[in-house]
Amino acid sequence: MTKANENARAKVKDAERRARGKIKRLQKKGIRTGSISPFKNVDQSNTRELNRYYNSLEKFISRSTRFVAGADGTPIPYNAYRDYRRVEKEWNKVHNKYWRKFADQPFLTAYGETDTTMGMRSRMGHVKGLPYGDIDYERMTPADKIRSLKDLQRRKKALETEISPSYQRKRTKELRKNMLEFAQYLNNPKIVNAIKKLTNEQLFVLQNFTDFVPLFYHRYNGSVDGQNDTVTDAMEDEAMNDHLLMTIEQVKASAPKAKRSDIKIKGQNKKDKTKGVKNKTAKTLSREYNERNFVENSSKYSADLRGFV
Repeated sequence: MTKANENARAKVKDAERRARGKIKRLQKKGIRTGSISPFKNVDQSNTRELNRYYNSLEKFISRSTRFVAGADGTPIPYNAYRDYRRVEKEWNKVHNKYWRKFADQPFLTAYGETDTTMGMRSRMGHVKGLPYGDIDYERMTPADKIRSLKDLQRRKKALETEISPSYQRKRTKELRKNMLEFAQYLNNPKIVNAIKKLTNEQLFVLQNFTDFVPLFYHRYNGSVDGQNDTVTDAMEDEAMNDHLLMTIEQVKASAPKAKRSDIKIKGQNKKDKTKGVKNKTAKTLSREYNERNFVENSSKYSADLRGFV
């Protein structure tokens, strides 16, 4: 046995003693340590292996290696939980920004806007389908609700998706796709065509400031279940279809679509209307005009949607 080997053995022995002490402290905090195993068998004559083992033990003993008690005492790395809480705080900021913009917007029905604002409606009870939850909702997940590190990572990924700039655009695109697919079962071409003609901004209003979506899916479920056998059901269905179409018309009136003649393209003149900037198509300019018109000229929805739509 060399002197270096003897010193390495002594350091490992001391580090193992301190590691066992840390495990006991974790157990006192309610953390199950069965899956935490910093110890291993090392060839005592191999000084290099002993030193590597000693370094791994020191890393485990270090204050940088910490755990919190998850569900049923599951050990969750503190750094991972801390990062998740940071994402939750970012999500709460986006939530608060959303409600600062839209809390005072009136709730729309098929007969026009009501005296109830979206903030008031949210406080009355849980409203399904809102992009960032009810107005008073705040994300603050305690560690004991986390089942595992994998569960924590899944939650974090979902939150990061929701606070990404493209989330609302993808959400609106997916809503249009689903509604057009389900609308085929209603046997009402007017509703299908009306949904197709809505701009993204109008669809955003339809989804978030009206009761169209829950009524639409309720109507769809009734059609699929075959509950339209009696004359009474047929009359109710017709009334529901009219209600849905009237709601769409209210949204179109609140967020008017830009007319193509109102869109001025840079470089275009009366003699030659085909010339324009190459880096922007008419479709792009139309979308930008819709957003600008919706933001600046609509007294009902003056909040800037571009951060959400």
